[in-house]
Amino acid sequence: MADTSTVRSVTCDLLRSLGMTTVFGNPGSTEETFLQDFPADFSYVLALQEASAIAMADSFAQVTAMPKPWVKWSYEPARAQDVPEAFMRAYAVALRPPAGPVYLSIPL
Repeated sequence: MADTSTVRSVTCDLLRSLGMTTVFGNPGSTEETFLQDFPADFSYVLALQEASAIAMADSFAQVTAMPKPWVKWSYEPARAQDVPEAFMRAYAVALRPPAGPVYLSIPL
């Protein structure tokens, strides 16, 4: 049986496995084939200008704990009363062998 994989299908599978299913863009004629039959489990966020797409993607990445692949643990408490527990967990995880960095974001 012949392999029916395409660059697009392999790329979509890779992005899914990495948890990267949100795409930001300002489509033009070159993107038409990319957007044709866009996967249902992906989200496309339309921007009116390229710089806006970059800003939205950057903000999205910061809000979704982007450092996680490079740290042992990352977290942002949703409520003020969760901050002390988050600090304790961050401390414990950082010291657990093998010791390493953690990321704790405390919003205003």
